[in-house]
Amino acid sequence: MPKQQLSPYLVSLTLLLICKLSTITPSLTQAQTTPTNQNTSSPWDQIDSSSAYEPPPDIGSPGRRESGGNRPGEISTQLKCPNDLQVPNPPLTALVPKVSEQTANSRTKITQLMGLTVQAHPTFLVYLPKTGANTVEFILNDADEKEVYRANFPTPKVPGIFGFKLPETAPALDVGKSYQWYFVIRCDRANRKKDLVVEGWIWRTQLRPAINEQIQKAGLRDRITLYRQHKIWYDALATLAQLHYSSPENLQVTTEWNELLRSAGLSEISEQMFISPIKP
Repeated sequence: MPKQQLSPYLVSLTLLLICKLSTITPSLTQAQTTPTNQNTSSPWDQIDSSSAYEPPPDIGSPGRRESGGNRPGEISTQLKCPNDLQVPNPPLTALVPKVSEQTANSRTKITQLMGLTVQAHPTFLVYLPKTGANTVEFILNDADEKEVYRANFPTPKVPGIFGFKLPETAPALDVGKSYQWYFVIRCDRANRKKDLVVEGWIWRTQLRPAINEQIQKAGLRDRITLYRQHKIWYDALATLAQLHYSSPENLQVTTEWNELLRSAGLSEISEQMFISPIKP
């Protein structure tokens, strides 16, 4: 039986489809980080490096961005210490990126995302509201919920944005590993179930040597831009916070600060004052 030959029209159509498919095949960008081995590549390796920070919707770890109560990791709707007269507005809030989406029953679902850092001892930012509690606690756990570091300090006298840099004496974050951190307001030192808790996730990644060298040589403004291009949330946030803290009257810096927080779903925090120096 003679073989059937494709018509010139079908041949042309086939070639056209092949070309179209090849143009939508995803490729790695120049923002790709350098993994230490096959099991430690960053979850943000293939994010477009040319855009401003836009929280990816599919790599986060679920958690509370706004305050709940009880011990870290337990779910609660508590927003204030029992002895405080009013619910603070805004409440205790971790400065971490998040996305919102509508569920089938028209409720808003908030998903907290895992942010990147290149620092061995990064800086964590939180909004601390006015409270009568005397103690704030910072806790850092590894992915297996094993405690890495814990620190206590007096509650600031006024509400505002507080920065906590992991000290050099603390264990360094390992490249390619994720960690969960908490800020805790100790409402009642005799009853941990009354704690106010917010949490965040952080992943330490490693940039390519050429990109890292470019960042190290850059001034603060350019460094922030590079961090944002490569999706390094924690370092972009801390560096911009340091610049905003030191230059509160700089309108351009203020605009950039507001835009960064807006892009991460934190607009309600952008107008709050800093109550501690920021050390990226």
